[in-house]
Amino acid sequence: MLSACGDAHPEHFPHPDTHAAGAGTVMLNCAKCTITTEREASANSPSLRGFDVIDAAKAIVERSCPCTVSCADIVAFAARDSISLTGSVLYQVPAGRRDGRVSNAMEASANLPPFFFTVKQLTNRFAKKGLSMEEMVVLSSAHTVGHSFCSSFVDRVWDQSVKPPKPKVDAGLSSSYADLLRVLCPWDTMPATLITTAMDPATPNMLDNNYYKLLPRGMGLFFSDNQLRVDP
Repeated sequence: MLSACGDAHPEHFPHPDTHAAGAGTVMLNCAKCTITTEREASANSPSLRGFDVIDAAKAIVERSCPCTVSCADIVAFAARDSISLTGSVLYQVPAGRRDGRVSNAMEASANLPPFFFTVKQLTNRFAKKGLSMEEMVVLSSAHTVGHSFCSSFVDRVWDQSVKPPKPKVDAGLSSSYADLLRVLCPWDTMPATLITTAMDPATPNMLDNNYYKLLPRGMGLFFSDNQLRVDP
């Protein structure tokens, strides 16, 4: 059965889900459907969490004001509040997004920029959403907050093409940072490995500009992060 939350138009984009159908379709869950939903797509699962928080907020709002506030708006408000809590940045978010009833994993896979993209691929993916290169760089700084699963960057510190896997240091990655990541993430890391590490080892719970300070030091966690640094 579908959950109560649905689709939205991407007027608000603190999360990469903007690249898919909207900030709300990722909330749809369908246990008996034959299609895979956005929340189950490899780009979102298991990294995207907190669905229970949004559902709980929706339930409370429905009791006081039924059939008025969409889940898409609640997702946008939650993003606004998280930015306020982690970065002390206050801003207004317009309401009025409408919920939909369709969610397809292919939307996420075809629209969300993966961690292995080059600058050209990133620029093209953001441009398709009407976002400039400058906006892409600004949005990339969201990597200053939160954690990532080891599988998203393990190939930067371990050469798994040989047996047994050998340590490696990917281009643009600090050797000392690679040593740290290797300790945190074992050589046999797979997509199903649920080990995580902070994307910003210095201030992982703060929305600040440390992301831009770490890149020149070879401490961009993802291949795509380093691409922003090396592209002329």
